Amino acid sequence: MLAFLTGAFFSEAALLAGIYVIFLAFAFHGPSHWQDSQAEFGFFVDHFTFLAGLLYAAVHGPGKRLALTHGFVWKDQTASAQKAA
Repeated sequence: MLAFLTGAFFSEAALLAGIYVIFLAFAFHGPSHWQDSQAEFGFFVDHFTFLAGLLYAAVHGPGKRLALTHGFVWKDQTASAQKAA
């Protein structure tokens, strides 16, 4: 939660949250639940739209203003941006 609020390790947190969302999709709405209710398949697919948003956030990062620039994914780019400023 702090990573999303401060921007520190934002991309890493978004990727880990994406992995967790996929785990939840299979654990609670996976193929074993589809025969009981067809709506479960819809709930399963809904997790992938949430994953898409998390991947978008991971790729674009926390932004340039009002965010800490700590992390492992964007380490090279943040160091070069700080040198240029």
